[in-house]
Amino acid sequence: MSTFGAVSTVLARRSTPLKIFFRNDDGGWADERLQVLASGFVQRELPLDIAVIPDALSSQSIDVITALLDAGGRIAIHQHGLAHTNHQRSGRSCEFGSDRNRRQQQNDIAQGQRMLAEVFGQRVCPVFTPPWNRCTRDTAEAIQALGFHCLSRIAGSDDLGASVAELPVTIDWLKKRKGVRLTTTELIDYLCALLDTDTGTIGVMLHHEPMDRDNRALLWQFIETVAQSPRVSFHSMMDIARDQRA
Repeated sequence: MSTFGAVSTVLARRSTPLKIFFRNDDGGWADERLQVLASGFVQRELPLDIAVIPDALSSQSIDVITALLDAGGRIAIHQHGLAHTNHQRSGRSCEFGSDRNRRQQQNDIAQGQRMLAEVFGQRVCPVFTPPWNRCTRDTAEAIQALGFHCLSRIAGSDDLGASVAELPVTIDWLKKRKGVRLTTTELIDYLCALLDTDTGTIGVMLHHEPMDRDNRALLWQFIETVAQSPRVSFHSMMDIARDQRA
C-alpha cells in the first residue's frame, strides 16, 4: 500500500464531489523555495494561490512571481496583509488584531492593495489572507469597503459577525502539536480525519519557506493519491469564490 493508502480508503467512501484548493502563504519571502514549489504546480498543471506580502517584495521576488504568472500554468496571487508584522501588545501574533482600529487597518490594507496593483496590475485576485490567519470584524469590514471578494482564514476561526464571504483553509500541511511538526503517520491520520467528512470544499495551507525537498515530495505523493479519486477536482480560490457567489 502506498504512503497515503489510508487517504485513498477514506476518499473511496465518498459519495459526493470534493473540491480542493491550495493556498501558499508568504510570497515575498524565500524566493527560491517559492519558485521550486510553485514550479511543481505548474508542471503538474495544478492551481496554486500564492498569498503575497506587499511590503516583502524585492526585485527578485517580483521577477520570480511574474515568471510564475507567465508560465502558462494555473498560478494566481492575492494579498497577504501588508508587512506580516505583529501589532498586538500581548497574546498571539496578529497584524490586523484588536489593538488596531478600523481606520488603521483599512489604511494598511489599502496601501498593500496599491503596492500589488502597481507591480502586478489586474493579475491580483480580490482575496485577502490575514497573516497568521487572524483578524477582527474591523478587518472584514475594511476589505469589503476596499472591494475584496472574500477573506481566507483557517477553518474554525472566530465568527466575525460580518457579511464578507469566507473561503477558509482546512488542512495545515505543516501542522504542529505542542510546537512539534507531525510525523508522517500523524499527518496521514490528521488528513484522513479532515477528508472523512461530507464537506464539499477543502483548502490546503502551504508555507514554501519551511518546506524542504522531502516535505515537497510528500506533498506530491498526497496530490497524486487524491487525484486518483473520481470525486476529487482541483480549483483556484477565485473559481470556488465565484461558484459560492453564484
